[in-house]
Amino acid sequence: MSKWKGSHTLKKGTFISGVQCAKRMWWEIHDKGCEELQIDLATQILFDQGNEVGALARERFPGGLLIRRDQGNYPSSFAKSEAAVRNPHVSVIFEAGFVSHDTLVFADILVRDGSSFTLIEVKSKTSVTDDLITDVALQTFILRGAGVPVTRCEVMHLNRACTYPNLDDLFIREDVTELVSDRLALVESELDYLIGVAKGPEPEVAVGGHCSKPRPCAFMDRCWPDVEDDHIRHLYRVGLEKAVKYERDGLTRIQDLPEDLKLSAIAARQRRCLREGDLLVERDELVEALRTIAHPVAHIDFETVMFAIPRWDGCHPYDQIPVQLSAHVVDDLGNERHHSWLATDSRDPRPGIGEAVVRACQGARTVTAYHADFEKKCIKLVAQACPHIEQRLLEIANGIVDLLPMVRDHIYHRQFRGSFSLKNVLPALVPELTYDDLEIGEGMTASAHLHRMLYGSVAMKPDDRDKLVANLMAYCQRDTEAMIALTRRLRELAS
Repeated sequence: MSKWKGSHTLKKGTFISGVQCAKRMWWEIHDKGCEELQIDLATQILFDQGNEVGALARERFPGGLLIRRDQGNYPSSFAKSEAAVRNPHVSVIFEAGFVSHDTLVFADILVRDGSSFTLIEVKSKTSVTDDLITDVALQTFILRGAGVPVTRCEVMHLNRACTYPNLDDLFIREDVTELVSDRLALVESELDYLIGVAKGPEPEVAVGGHCSKPRPCAFMDRCWPDVEDDHIRHLYRVGLEKAVKYERDGLTRIQDLPEDLKLSAIAARQRRCLREGDLLVERDELVEALRTIAHPVAHIDFETVMFAIPRWDGCHPYDQIPVQLSAHVVDDLGNERHHSWLATDSRDPRPGIGEAVVRACQGARTVTAYHADFEKKCIKLVAQACPHIEQRLLEIANGIVDLLPMVRDHIYHRQFRGSFSLKNVLPALVPELTYDDLEIGEGMTASAHLHRMLYGSVAMKPDDRDKLVANLMAYCQRDTEAMIALTRRLRELAS
Protein backbone atom coordinates (compact mmCIF):
# COMPACT_ATOMS: atom_id res chain seq x y z
CA MET A 1 0.00 0.00 0.00
CA SER A 2 1.34 3.40 -1.00
CA LYS A 3 2.24 5.91 1.69
CA TRP A 4 0.88 9.41 1.95
CA LYS A 5 3.42 11.59 0.22
CA GLY A 6 2.10 15.06 0.87
CA SER A 7 0.17 17.40 -1.40
CA HIS A 8 -2.20 16.47 -4.20
CA THR A 9 -3.38 18.28 -7.31
CA LEU A 10 -6.97 17.02 -7.57
CA LYS A 11 -9.74 16.02 -5.21
CA LYS A 12 -12.84 14.05 -6.12
CA GLY A 13 -14.92 17.22 -6.39
CA THR A 14 -12.51 19.02 -8.69
CA PHE A 15 -12.16 15.93 -10.88
CA ILE A 16 -15.94 15.62 -11.27
CA SER A 17 -16.09 19.31 -12.19
CA GLY A 18 -13.27 18.80 -14.67
CA VAL A 19 -15.08 15.97 -16.42
CA GLN A 20 -17.92 18.42 -17.03
CA CYS A 21 -15.65 21.34 -17.96
CA ALA A 22 -11.88 21.72 -17.60
CA LYS A 23 -12.18 25.50 -17.25
CA ARG A 24 -14.66 25.12 -14.39
CA MET A 25 -12.21 22.81 -12.62
CA TRP A 26 -9.31 25.21 -13.20
CA TRP A 27 -11.24 28.09 -11.63
CA GLU A 28 -12.26 25.95 -8.66
CA ILE A 29 -8.58 25.18 -8.02
CA HIS A 30 -7.01 28.55 -8.80
CA ASP A 31 -9.76 30.99 -7.79
CA LYS A 32 -11.03 29.39 -4.58
CA GLY A 33 -12.01 32.64 -2.90
CA CYS A 34 -14.16 33.90 -5.77
CA GLU A 35 -17.73 35.02 -5.30
CA GLU A 36 -19.15 32.15 -7.37
CA LEU A 37 -17.81 29.54 -4.94
CA GLN A 38 -19.12 31.14 -1.76
CA ILE A 39 -21.55 28.84 0.04
CA ASP A 40 -24.95 30.43 0.52
CA LEU A 41 -27.56 29.38 3.06
CA ALA A 42 -29.47 27.14 0.64
CA THR A 43 -26.30 25.26 -0.32
CA GLN A 44 -25.25 24.90 3.31
CA ILE A 45 -28.61 23.32 4.14
CA LEU A 46 -28.09 20.81 1.32
CA PHE A 47 -24.66 19.99 2.76
CA ASP A 48 -26.13 19.59 6.23
CA GLN A 49 -28.81 17.23 4.96
CA GLY A 50 -26.18 15.25 3.08
CA ASN A 51 -24.22 14.87 6.31
CA GLU A 52 -27.39 13.70 8.06
CA VAL A 53 -27.96 11.09 5.35
CA GLY A 54 -24.35 9.93 5.69
CA ALA A 55 -24.68 9.53 9.45
CA LEU A 56 -27.86 7.45 9.08
CA ALA A 57 -26.20 5.30 6.44
CA ARG A 58 -23.36 4.53 8.84
CA GLU A 59 -25.89 3.31 11.41
CA ARG A 60 -26.75 0.52 8.96
CA PHE A 61 -23.26 -0.89 9.61
CA PRO A 62 -22.92 -1.27 13.40
CA GLY A 63 -19.39 -1.55 14.71
CA GLY A 64 -17.79 0.31 11.83
CA LEU A 65 -14.73 2.49 12.40
CA LEU A 66 -15.12 6.19 11.57
CA ILE A 67 -11.90 7.86 10.45
CA ARG A 68 -12.34 11.42 11.63
CA ARG A 69 -10.64 13.97 9.41
CA ASP A 70 -8.08 15.93 11.38
CA GLN A 71 -8.57 19.47 10.12
CA GLY A 72 -5.45 20.53 8.26
CA ASN A 73 -3.72 17.22 9.05
CA TYR A 74 -4.31 14.93 6.11
CA PRO A 75 -1.26 12.73 6.87
CA SER A 76 -2.86 11.70 10.18
CA SER A 77 -6.18 10.84 8.50
CA PHE A 78 -4.47 8.80 5.83
CA ALA A 79 -2.29 6.95 8.30
CA LYS A 80 -5.38 5.93 10.27
CA SER A 81 -7.11 4.85 7.05
CA GLU A 82 -4.17 2.71 5.97
CA ALA A 83 -3.95 1.10 9.40
CA ALA A 84 -7.66 0.27 9.35
CA VAL A 85 -7.39 -1.35 5.92
CA ARG A 86 -4.47 -3.46 7.13
CA ASN A 87 -6.26 -4.55 10.31
CA PRO A 88 -8.32 -7.69 9.55
CA HIS A 89 -10.39 -7.15 12.69
CA VAL A 90 -11.87 -3.93 11.27
CA SER A 91 -14.78 -5.09 9.13
CA VAL A 92 -16.22 -1.71 8.11
CA ILE A 93 -14.44 1.62 7.64
CA PHE A 94 -16.16 5.00 7.28
CA GLU A 95 -14.62 8.05 5.59
CA ALA A 96 -11.29 6.40 4.85
CA GLY A 97 -8.99 8.71 2.89
CA PHE A 98 -6.38 7.80 0.29
CA VAL A 99 -4.21 9.45 -2.32
CA SER A 100 -2.75 8.07 -5.53
CA HIS A 101 -2.24 9.44 -9.02
CA ASP A 102 -1.91 12.90 -7.47
CA THR A 103 -5.58 12.76 -6.40
CA LEU A 104 -7.27 12.68 -3.01
CA VAL A 105 -10.51 10.82 -2.23
CA PHE A 106 -12.48 9.83 0.85
CA ALA A 107 -14.58 6.66 0.68
CA ASP A 108 -17.94 6.82 2.44
CA ILE A 109 -18.01 3.15 3.40
CA LEU A 110 -15.57 0.26 2.89
CA VAL A 111 -16.87 -3.19 3.82
CA ARG A 112 -14.31 -5.96 4.20
CA ASP A 113 -15.05 -9.17 2.34
CA GLY A 114 -12.21 -11.55 3.11
CA SER A 115 -9.13 -10.12 1.46
CA SER A 116 -11.00 -7.51 -0.59
CA PHE A 117 -13.44 -4.63 -0.05
CA THR A 118 -16.80 -3.40 -1.22
CA LEU A 119 -16.82 0.35 -1.83
CA ILE A 120 -20.18 1.95 -0.99
CA GLU A 121 -20.85 5.53 -2.04
CA VAL A 122 -23.67 7.13 -0.04
CA LYS A 123 -25.76 9.75 -1.82
CA SER A 124 -28.75 11.81 -0.79
CA LYS A 125 -30.09 11.40 -4.33
CA THR A 126 -32.97 9.04 -5.09
CA SER A 127 -31.41 7.30 -8.10
CA VAL A 128 -28.10 6.35 -9.71
CA THR A 129 -27.06 8.88 -12.34
CA ASP A 130 -24.30 8.69 -14.93
CA ASP A 131 -22.11 11.26 -13.18
CA LEU A 132 -22.39 9.17 -10.03
CA ILE A 133 -20.86 6.21 -11.87
CA THR A 134 -17.91 8.43 -12.80
CA ASP A 135 -17.65 9.45 -9.13
CA VAL A 136 -17.46 5.84 -7.93
CA ALA A 137 -15.13 4.86 -10.77
CA LEU A 138 -12.66 7.57 -9.76
CA GLN A 139 -12.73 6.40 -6.14
CA THR A 140 -12.19 2.82 -7.22
CA PHE A 141 -9.25 3.80 -9.40
CA ILE A 142 -7.60 5.89 -6.67
CA LEU A 143 -8.20 3.31 -3.93
CA ARG A 144 -6.75 0.52 -6.03
CA GLY A 145 -3.79 2.74 -6.85
CA ALA A 146 -3.30 3.25 -3.11
CA GLY A 147 -3.29 -0.51 -2.57
CA VAL A 148 -6.90 -1.03 -1.41
CA PRO A 149 -8.31 -4.13 -3.17
CA VAL A 150 -11.78 -2.92 -4.16
CA THR A 151 -13.66 -5.68 -6.00
CA ARG A 152 -17.28 -4.59 -5.65
CA CYS A 153 -18.93 -1.17 -5.91
CA GLU A 154 -22.33 -0.04 -4.68
CA VAL A 155 -24.34 3.15 -4.48
CA MET A 156 -26.47 3.56 -1.39
CA HIS A 157 -29.13 6.16 -2.13
CA LEU A 158 -32.45 7.31 -0.70
CA ASN A 159 -35.65 5.44 -1.43
CA ARG A 160 -38.36 7.87 -2.52
CA ALA A 161 -41.01 5.29 -1.52
CA CYS A 162 -39.87 5.22 2.11
CA THR A 163 -42.72 6.44 4.32
CA TYR A 164 -42.28 7.95 7.77
CA PRO A 165 -42.29 6.73 10.54
CA ASN A 166 -40.90 3.45 9.15
CA LEU A 167 -37.38 4.28 7.97
CA ASP A 168 -36.26 0.67 7.60
CA ASP A 169 -36.33 1.05 3.82
CA LEU A 170 -34.85 4.55 3.73
CA PHE A 171 -31.92 3.35 1.62
CA ILE A 172 -31.56 1.35 -1.56
CA ARG A 173 -28.21 -0.33 -2.31
CA GLU A 174 -27.45 -0.82 -5.99
CA ASP A 175 -24.57 -2.90 -7.34
CA VAL A 176 -22.72 -0.75 -9.90
CA THR A 177 -19.57 -2.87 -10.20
CA GLU A 178 -19.97 -3.61 -13.89
CA LEU A 179 -20.79 -0.01 -14.76
CA VAL A 180 -17.76 1.17 -12.81
CA SER A 181 -15.49 -1.36 -14.50
CA ASP A 182 -16.58 -0.09 -17.89
CA ARG A 183 -15.77 3.48 -16.83
CA LEU A 184 -12.27 2.92 -15.37
CA ALA A 185 -10.27 3.35 -18.58
CA LEU A 186 -12.03 6.63 -19.32
CA VAL A 187 -11.43 7.83 -15.76
CA GLU A 188 -7.72 7.08 -16.05
CA SER A 189 -7.35 9.04 -19.29
CA GLU A 190 -9.44 11.93 -17.95
CA LEU A 191 -7.35 11.98 -14.80
CA ASP A 192 -4.08 12.28 -16.71
CA TYR A 193 -5.51 15.07 -18.85
CA LEU A 194 -7.05 17.03 -15.97
CA ILE A 195 -3.95 16.90 -13.80
CA GLY A 196 -2.08 18.46 -16.69
CA VAL A 197 -4.76 21.12 -17.07
CA ALA A 198 -4.72 21.90 -13.36
CA LYS A 199 -0.97 22.52 -13.43
CA GLY A 200 -1.08 24.64 -16.56
CA PRO A 201 -2.57 27.99 -17.63
CA GLU A 202 -6.32 28.61 -17.74
CA PRO A 203 -7.69 26.40 -20.53
CA GLU A 204 -9.85 27.51 -23.43
CA VAL A 205 -13.17 25.67 -23.47
CA ALA A 206 -16.05 26.49 -25.79
CA VAL A 207 -19.49 26.93 -24.28
CA GLY A 208 -22.14 24.29 -24.91
CA GLY A 209 -24.66 21.94 -23.37
CA HIS A 210 -22.09 20.82 -20.80
CA CYS A 211 -22.39 24.23 -19.12
CA SER A 212 -25.58 23.09 -17.40
CA LYS A 213 -25.28 19.29 -17.35
CA PRO A 214 -25.04 17.30 -15.21
CA ARG A 215 -24.87 20.26 -12.80
CA PRO A 216 -25.39 23.98 -13.43
CA CYS A 217 -22.01 25.69 -13.47
CA ALA A 218 -21.38 28.42 -10.92
CA PHE A 219 -19.33 30.29 -13.51
CA MET A 220 -22.04 30.63 -16.16
CA ASP A 221 -21.90 34.43 -16.09
CA ARG A 222 -18.19 34.39 -16.92
CA CYS A 223 -18.65 32.32 -20.07
CA TRP A 224 -22.18 33.39 -21.05
CA PRO A 225 -22.34 37.20 -21.01
CA ASP A 226 -25.77 38.82 -21.06
CA VAL A 227 -27.41 39.04 -24.48
CA GLU A 228 -30.33 40.93 -26.02
CA ASP A 229 -33.95 39.93 -25.41
CA ASP A 230 -34.25 38.46 -28.91
CA HIS A 231 -31.06 36.38 -28.80
CA ILE A 232 -31.38 32.74 -29.80
CA ARG A 233 -30.40 31.65 -26.29
CA HIS A 234 -33.78 32.94 -25.12
CA LEU A 235 -35.79 30.79 -27.52
CA TYR A 236 -38.40 28.97 -25.46
CA ARG A 237 -36.96 25.69 -24.17
CA VAL A 238 -34.13 25.74 -26.67
CA GLY A 239 -31.50 24.23 -24.37
CA LEU A 240 -27.89 25.39 -24.33
CA GLU A 241 -26.63 22.75 -26.74
CA LYS A 242 -29.12 23.62 -29.48
CA ALA A 243 -28.65 27.35 -28.86
CA VAL A 244 -24.93 27.01 -29.44
CA LYS A 245 -25.60 25.07 -32.65
CA TYR A 246 -27.88 27.83 -33.91
CA GLU A 247 -25.19 30.40 -33.14
CA ARG A 248 -22.56 28.40 -35.01
CA ASP A 249 -24.93 28.26 -37.98
CA GLY A 250 -25.15 32.03 -37.92
CA LEU A 251 -28.64 32.26 -36.40
CA THR A 252 -28.35 34.58 -33.43
CA ARG A 253 -31.79 36.25 -33.39
CA ILE A 254 -35.05 34.40 -32.80
CA GLN A 255 -36.94 36.41 -35.41
CA ASP A 256 -34.46 35.27 -38.05
CA LEU A 257 -35.31 31.60 -37.64
CA PRO A 258 -36.69 30.37 -40.97
CA GLU A 259 -40.42 29.91 -41.35
CA ASP A 260 -40.08 26.23 -42.27
CA LEU A 261 -38.18 25.45 -39.05
CA LYS A 262 -40.45 23.36 -36.84
CA LEU A 263 -41.11 25.14 -33.55
CA SER A 264 -43.53 24.57 -30.69
CA ALA A 265 -46.61 26.79 -30.68
CA ILE A 266 -45.11 28.84 -27.84
CA ALA A 267 -41.75 29.30 -29.57
CA ALA A 268 -43.49 30.18 -32.83
CA ARG A 269 -45.53 32.83 -31.00
CA GLN A 270 -42.30 34.16 -29.55
CA ARG A 271 -40.76 34.41 -33.03
CA ARG A 272 -43.87 36.15 -34.38
CA CYS A 273 -43.86 38.66 -31.52
CA LEU A 274 -40.22 39.57 -32.06
CA ARG A 275 -40.86 40.07 -35.78
CA GLU A 276 -43.88 42.32 -35.18
CA GLY A 277 -43.00 44.32 -32.05
CA ASP A 278 -42.58 44.07 -28.29
CA LEU A 279 -45.91 42.53 -27.25
CA LEU A 280 -48.20 39.97 -28.86
CA VAL A 281 -51.62 39.19 -27.41
CA GLU A 282 -54.04 36.63 -28.83
CA ARG A 283 -57.09 38.42 -27.47
CA ASP A 284 -59.92 36.07 -28.38
CA GLU A 285 -58.16 33.11 -26.80
CA LEU A 286 -57.21 35.15 -23.73
CA VAL A 287 -60.81 36.30 -23.27
CA GLU A 288 -61.94 32.68 -23.32
CA ALA A 289 -59.28 31.64 -20.79
CA LEU A 290 -60.27 34.44 -18.41
CA ARG A 291 -63.85 33.17 -18.31
CA THR A 292 -62.61 30.49 -15.91
CA ILE A 293 -62.03 33.16 -13.24
CA ALA A 294 -65.16 34.19 -11.32
CA HIS A 295 -65.28 36.46 -8.25
CA PRO A 296 -64.69 36.20 -5.39
CA VAL A 297 -61.21 34.98 -6.32
CA ALA A 298 -58.66 33.55 -3.87
CA HIS A 299 -55.08 33.88 -5.10
CA ILE A 300 -52.84 31.50 -3.12
CA ASP A 301 -49.13 30.89 -2.77
CA PHE A 302 -47.05 28.55 -0.58
CA GLU A 303 -43.48 28.51 0.63
CA THR A 304 -42.11 25.07 1.42
CA VAL A 305 -39.28 23.15 3.03
CA MET A 306 -37.93 19.84 1.78
CA PHE A 307 -36.20 17.16 3.85
CA ALA A 308 -34.00 14.40 2.55
CA ILE A 309 -35.03 12.33 5.57
CA PRO A 310 -38.80 12.54 6.21
CA ARG A 311 -39.92 13.52 9.70
CA TRP A 312 -43.74 13.43 9.76
CA ASP A 313 -46.28 10.63 9.29
CA GLY A 314 -46.89 9.69 5.70
CA CYS A 315 -44.05 11.81 4.29
CA HIS A 316 -41.36 10.63 1.89
CA PRO A 317 -37.83 11.85 1.12
CA TYR A 318 -37.96 15.20 -0.65
CA ASP A 319 -41.66 15.86 -0.20
CA GLN A 320 -42.15 19.61 -0.41
CA ILE A 321 -43.90 20.48 2.83
CA PRO A 322 -45.75 23.83 2.86
CA VAL A 323 -44.96 25.87 5.96
CA GLN A 324 -46.20 29.27 4.84
CA LEU A 325 -49.34 30.51 3.08
CA SER A 326 -50.37 33.82 1.58
CA ALA A 327 -53.87 34.21 0.15
CA HIS A 328 -55.51 37.31 -1.25
CA VAL A 329 -59.27 37.18 -1.77
CA VAL A 330 -60.69 39.72 -4.23
CA ASP A 331 -64.42 40.33 -4.65
CA ASP A 332 -66.22 41.60 -7.77
CA LEU A 333 -65.78 45.21 -6.62
CA GLY A 334 -62.02 44.81 -6.31
CA ASN A 335 -61.96 44.77 -2.52
CA GLU A 336 -59.08 42.71 -1.14
CA ARG A 337 -58.81 40.60 1.99
CA HIS A 338 -55.47 39.04 2.94
CA HIS A 339 -54.90 35.77 4.81
CA SER A 340 -51.52 34.51 5.96
CA TRP A 341 -50.16 31.59 7.94
CA LEU A 342 -46.64 30.65 8.99
CA ALA A 343 -45.41 27.67 10.99
CA THR A 344 -44.02 28.73 14.36
CA ASP A 345 -42.10 25.64 15.45
CA SER A 346 -40.81 22.27 14.26
CA ARG A 347 -44.09 20.38 14.69
CA ASP A 348 -45.91 18.96 11.66
CA PRO A 349 -47.18 22.10 9.88
CA ARG A 350 -49.76 20.33 7.71
CA PRO A 351 -52.78 20.41 10.08
CA GLY A 352 -52.33 24.12 10.74
CA ILE A 353 -51.80 25.15 7.15
CA GLY A 354 -54.62 22.89 6.01
CA GLU A 355 -57.07 24.74 8.24
CA ALA A 356 -55.65 28.06 6.99
CA VAL A 357 -56.20 27.08 3.34
CA VAL A 358 -59.83 26.15 4.00
CA ARG A 359 -60.45 29.43 5.86
CA ALA A 360 -58.81 31.51 3.13
CA CYS A 361 -60.79 29.86 0.33
CA GLN A 362 -64.13 29.90 2.14
CA GLY A 363 -66.69 31.50 -0.16
CA ALA A 364 -64.33 31.87 -3.12
CA ARG A 365 -65.80 30.86 -6.46
CA THR A 366 -62.32 30.57 -7.97
CA VAL A 367 -58.93 29.73 -6.50
CA THR A 368 -55.90 30.64 -8.59
CA ALA A 369 -52.17 30.06 -8.43
CA TYR A 370 -49.26 30.71 -10.76
CA HIS A 371 -47.76 27.39 -11.88
CA ALA A 372 -50.61 25.66 -10.09
CA ASP A 373 -49.19 22.13 -10.21
CA PHE A 374 -46.98 23.12 -7.29
CA GLU A 375 -49.87 24.40 -5.17
CA LYS A 376 -52.01 21.38 -6.08
CA LYS A 377 -49.30 18.98 -4.89
CA CYS A 378 -48.83 20.96 -1.70
CA ILE A 379 -52.54 20.90 -0.85
CA LYS A 380 -52.88 17.18 -1.63
CA LEU A 381 -49.91 16.42 0.60
CA VAL A 382 -51.45 18.51 3.37
CA ALA A 383 -54.80 16.74 2.93
CA GLN A 384 -53.21 13.42 3.94
CA ALA A 385 -52.63 14.83 7.43
CA CYS A 386 -56.07 16.44 7.74
CA PRO A 387 -58.71 13.69 7.50
CA HIS A 388 -61.49 15.92 8.88
CA ILE A 389 -61.07 18.43 6.01
CA GLU A 390 -59.42 16.17 3.45
CA GLN A 391 -62.31 16.24 1.00
CA ARG A 392 -62.55 20.03 1.07
CA LEU A 393 -58.80 20.38 0.53
CA LEU A 394 -58.91 18.00 -2.42
CA GLU A 395 -61.79 19.97 -3.93
CA ILE A 396 -59.72 23.15 -3.65
CA ALA A 397 -56.65 21.49 -5.15
CA ASN A 398 -58.50 19.96 -8.08
CA GLY A 399 -60.29 23.21 -8.87
CA ILE A 400 -57.31 25.58 -8.93
CA VAL A 401 -57.12 27.77 -12.04
CA ASP A 402 -53.56 28.20 -13.27
CA LEU A 403 -52.58 31.71 -14.38
CA LEU A 404 -49.35 30.50 -15.98
CA PRO A 405 -50.86 29.01 -19.17
CA MET A 406 -53.02 32.10 -19.58
CA VAL A 407 -49.80 33.99 -20.15
CA ARG A 408 -47.73 31.28 -21.82
CA ASP A 409 -50.38 30.18 -24.34
CA HIS A 410 -51.76 33.59 -25.37
CA ILE A 411 -49.15 36.30 -24.72
CA TYR A 412 -45.53 37.04 -25.43
CA HIS A 413 -43.45 40.07 -24.49
CA ARG A 414 -39.84 40.41 -25.60
CA GLN A 415 -38.76 40.98 -21.98
CA PHE A 416 -39.95 37.46 -21.08
CA ARG A 417 -36.68 36.20 -22.60
CA GLY A 418 -38.25 32.81 -23.26
CA SER A 419 -39.27 32.27 -19.64
CA PHE A 420 -42.75 32.41 -18.17
CA SER A 421 -41.74 32.43 -14.54
CA LEU A 422 -43.51 35.08 -12.49
CA LYS A 423 -40.19 36.86 -11.96
CA ASN A 424 -39.84 37.25 -15.77
CA VAL A 425 -43.47 38.01 -16.57
CA LEU A 426 -44.10 40.69 -13.94
CA PRO A 427 -41.41 43.21 -15.00
CA ALA A 428 -42.75 43.08 -18.54
CA LEU A 429 -46.48 43.20 -17.88
CA VAL A 430 -46.70 44.86 -14.45
CA PRO A 431 -43.45 46.85 -14.15
CA GLU A 432 -44.74 48.91 -11.21
CA LEU A 433 -44.83 45.78 -9.01
CA THR A 434 -41.35 44.55 -8.09
CA TYR A 435 -39.52 42.57 -5.44
CA ASP A 436 -36.62 45.02 -5.30
CA ASP A 437 -37.69 46.58 -2.00
CA LEU A 438 -37.81 43.24 -0.17
CA GLU A 439 -35.06 41.68 1.93
CA ILE A 440 -36.05 38.26 0.54
CA GLY A 441 -36.78 38.30 -3.17
CA GLU A 442 -37.01 34.73 -4.44
CA GLY A 443 -38.33 31.32 -3.42
CA MET A 444 -35.12 29.35 -2.88
CA THR A 445 -33.88 31.96 -0.43
CA ALA A 446 -37.23 32.01 1.37
CA SER A 447 -37.21 28.22 1.67
CA ALA A 448 -33.67 28.23 3.05
CA HIS A 449 -34.54 30.84 5.68
CA LEU A 450 -37.68 28.93 6.67
CA HIS A 451 -35.61 25.79 7.09
CA ARG A 452 -33.05 27.60 9.23
CA MET A 453 -35.67 29.35 11.37
CA LEU A 454 -37.94 26.35 12.01
CA TYR A 455 -35.62 23.36 11.85
CA GLY A 456 -32.09 24.67 12.28
CA SER A 457 -29.88 23.27 15.01
CA VAL A 458 -29.08 26.72 16.43
CA ALA A 459 -31.90 28.76 17.97
CA MET A 460 -32.26 32.29 16.61
CA LYS A 461 -32.28 35.37 18.81
CA PRO A 462 -35.84 36.69 19.28
CA ASP A 463 -35.14 39.98 17.50
CA ASP A 464 -33.52 38.21 14.55
CA ARG A 465 -36.40 35.77 14.35
CA ASP A 466 -39.00 38.56 14.42
CA LYS A 467 -37.20 40.39 11.63
CA LEU A 468 -36.95 37.23 9.54
CA VAL A 469 -40.64 36.44 10.05
CA ALA A 470 -41.55 39.92 8.81
CA ASN A 471 -39.34 39.49 5.74
CA LEU A 472 -40.80 36.08 4.96
CA MET A 473 -44.35 37.34 5.33
CA ALA A 474 -43.61 40.29 3.05
CA TYR A 475 -42.15 38.05 0.34
CA CYS A 476 -44.97 35.52 0.33
CA GLN A 477 -47.55 38.32 0.39
CA ARG A 478 -45.89 39.97 -2.59
CA ASP A 479 -46.38 36.79 -4.61
CA THR A 480 -50.15 36.91 -4.19
CA GLU A 481 -50.21 40.67 -4.69
CA ALA A 482 -48.45 39.93 -7.96
CA MET A 483 -51.21 37.54 -8.98
CA ILE A 484 -53.84 40.20 -8.34
CA ALA A 485 -51.93 42.73 -10.45
CA LEU A 486 -51.26 40.18 -13.19
CA THR A 487 -54.92 39.15 -13.41
CA ARG A 488 -55.98 42.79 -13.75
CA ARG A 489 -53.38 43.30 -16.47
CA LEU A 490 -54.58 40.23 -18.33
CA ARG A 491 -58.13 41.62 -18.32
CA GLU A 492 -56.82 44.93 -19.68
CA LEU A 493 -54.97 43.13 -22.47
CA ALA A 494 -58.09 41.14 -23.33
CA SER A 495 -60.35 44.19 -23.53
